[in-house]
Amino acid sequence: MVAEILFECAQKGASSYDLIGGLFRQMATENPARGGRFQNVQYFNGGLFEVVDRIELKRPESYRLHEAARYNDWSKVRPEIFGTLFRDSMDKNLLRLREVSKRKPDRQT
Repeated sequence: MVAEILFECAQKGASSYDLIGGLFRQMATENPARGGRFQNVQYFNGGLFEVVDRIELKRPESYRLHEAARYNDWSKVRPEIFGTLFRDSMDKNLLRLREVSKRKPDRQT
């Protein structure tokens, strides 16, 4: 589905803001879409799509992403794993930042 969306953006000038943003929003929604393009998109738990910051890609950017997406077999990729890995890495980074801030002396001017 991602390759199809990127093709539409690259070749047909469709809005990445609407299409990719809509896909990510549906991924973050537990209730399945009752119809339309994203009807069969599953909910991806893990928080990866919790906040959807939509962007408008330029056609050359969409084209490059489409080229990368279409030449790979994504059928065996489980997106929920990415969400879990992303959250885990963010939690570890937050812990490191807290440790560093504890070691720095308080600078009061």
